[in-house]
This record gives sequence, structure tokens and C-alpha cells, in this order.
Amino acid sequence: MNTQRNIILAAVALLVFASCSASPEASPEPQASANEVSAAPTTEGSAEAPDTDSEPNTVNVSLDGDAEDITFTDVYCSGSSGDIQNIIGKVTSQPPLLKVSGSDHVMLKMGQEQPYTAQISDGLTLDDESVTFDEVSVSGAVINGTMECTSRD
Repeated sequence: MNTQRNIILAAVALLVFASCSASPEASPEPQASANEVSAAPTTEGSAEAPDTDSEPNTVNVSLDGDAEDITFTDVYCSGSSGDIQNIIGKVTSQPPLLKVSGSDHVMLKMGQEQPYTAQISDGLTLDDESVTFDEVSVSGAVINGTMECTSRD
């Protein structure tokens, strides 16, 4: 029951973020450029180990043998300071989108396909203002890195 509710809440949050973009035609180009720029300098060693010290709010996602560094432009947190209930990382109101609900539910939206979701017991660490992923497997996608709150609801 909670999983179904969380999936619905994640879908609503995704729709809200997607509707905030200026125009559908203008958004993909800057996003592609930002991804190309962020992927270029971090190619050395990023697939071997979590690279949590390179850039703030950057995670590495490995999916089907391909690895991609994602630098989130905004990371929204809800809950009182020191007690994160939800943390959502987004890139210019477009996928990719990464959300952690509670202390163990992770949802990753990479594009137009269905989101990857999982209940996580290992590799996920929530701190006062951040979440760290250490080889977190979400429906076949493996996530490494850290997201820190840039805004709090």
C-alpha cells in the first residue's frame, strides 16, 4: 500500500517538475550540453568507485553497461532539518530525476521510459542534509554519489 502511494506521489512530483520547464523544444539542448560537459572531466575512474568528492550533487548511474555522471541543478528536501523525509534531485525540470522517500525507497527516472524503483536496504546513507549512494541497485541501475539539499520545503 505504501509503495503504491509512493509511486503515485513520485509520478505527481515528476509531472510538476516537467511542467515547470520554459518550453519543451528549448530544454533538451541545454540539458544535453550540461550532460556532455559534466561527463567529460569525470571519465577517469568514475566507473570503478563512487566519486563523491568530485562535484557536489553528482551521481554516477550505470545502466546496461553504460555509465553516466549526472549533476543535479536542484536538490529539494522535505522534512525538518536533520530529518529528511524526501530528497529529490532534478536537472532543469527534466529527467533525469532521482528521489529518495523515507529511508529506503529510491526512484530513478532517466528519460521517457518507466522509472526504476526499489526498496533499498544496503548502500543508502541519509545524513542531516544529504543522501549518499554506494553501489545502490535500483531495478538494474547502479547509483554512486551524493546529493545535498539545495532547497527545503
